[in-house]
Amino acid sequence: MSVLTIGNAGGRNWATLLADCGVGLAATSAILPASLLLGGFSFIEPWVLVTALLFFFAGFLRGTSPGNASIKAMAINLGPLCLLVVWLRAEWLTMLLGVLAVILPTMAGLLARRRKLKSNARRSAAADQSIV
Repeated sequence: MSVLTIGNAGGRNWATLLADCGVGLAATSAILPASLLLGGFSFIEPWVLVTALLFFFAGFLRGTSPGNASIKAMAINLGPLCLLVVWLRAEWLTMLLGVLAVILPTMAGLLARRRKLKSNARRSAAADQSIV
């Protein structure tokens, strides 16, 4: 089964995939300036905090587009994960922390946005029924 078939079976297309990857790369490029404002290279806490917040908002931003949330989270995090593996040559513990720091907040952002959209749709449907 090809990647194209798998992508289209989930309701995704290449433009959505590229948009997800672009949002992830934008969040990745914002990590350094944002964490330098909070203490920079002195401690690991600013990096973890900023990374989690940026990827939560990246997931929240892309939560309106169609597709499976777990596949979408992986697409958003493709850039930072490749950065960890290829450029930084991360060890297994660093890789595990990196995955947890980016994928879990992204999934949380995606699911929070979709939950908000569902609740707004229910509220709108209830308001329409009360008018009739």
